[in-house]
Amino acid sequence: MPFQERHLLSKVLLRNGQLGELLVYGGKGGGRHQKGSEVEIGHLCRWEVTNLKKSSESGLIGVKNPTAVWRHNHIRNQFRAYALTCLFSEIILKLAPVYEFHPEMGDHNLDHVGHFRVLSNALFLIDQSVSPEKMENKLEKTFLPSKHLALFLAKLMQELGLYPLLEKCLFSELKIADHAEENIYLMQEQGGFAIEGHQSDDRNFYNHRAIYNFLCKVRTTRYQDFSLEDSLEGDDLKVLLDYFFYHTHLKSFDLKSLSLVL
Repeated sequence: MPFQERHLLSKVLLRNGQLGELLVYGGKGGGRHQKGSEVEIGHLCRWEVTNLKKSSESGLIGVKNPTAVWRHNHIRNQFRAYALTCLFSEIILKLAPVYEFHPEMGDHNLDHVGHFRVLSNALFLIDQSVSPEKMENKLEKTFLPSKHLALFLAKLMQELGLYPLLEKCLFSELKIADHAEENIYLMQEQGGFAIEGHQSDDRNFYNHRAIYNFLCKVRTTRYQDFSLEDSLEGDDLKVLLDYFFYHTHLKSFDLKSLSLVL
């Protein structure tokens, strides 16, 4: 899945969730007919590797005859959808490890496949959300990048093992589900929720119950089955974004596309 194309050099996310740097021979784009390249951000491409052994030694994979087996049809027609696609790609670019092929082990390392799974689902949902059929529906006419971003972050945290503890209060061992009427707070340093009155300090918080309910639903719902109406935005999204940044060691200024989305 290409992130960027610079002449014949392209950085891509492989199906195993690792980053590969490709030297592409024949992008099948441009020319007198102004045909778009197969190698474009968000496209799912199939390649023919020219020399895997030589590629593994140089760190640069040579490929030819790229073919887009899935391409988005509507993202480029909606600026905020394209900006969101760039943001998701930036995040994965910061977190995914660089591809290393070891002939003696084969190419079956699936430790990071979650990067690919989350990004591919996210791009499919974005493209579907800005299709003419969706945009013509008055109830769905407004495209809300913030809700897509919240779902993407939650699913990615799930894959990375950064999901907050949901079952019980961090400090009292009380089950949060049994205290539905009480305020709860997301404690980013400790990686979970605290019931009001049991938190470890006296900082002022607002109730994070909506974030808790959202994370509970995300954990048990497939990406394609999740309703964006149940996603987060506004201050709740900012809290989730801060939690994500804290645990991935990223900063807002690391992501150039973030200001175009929020």
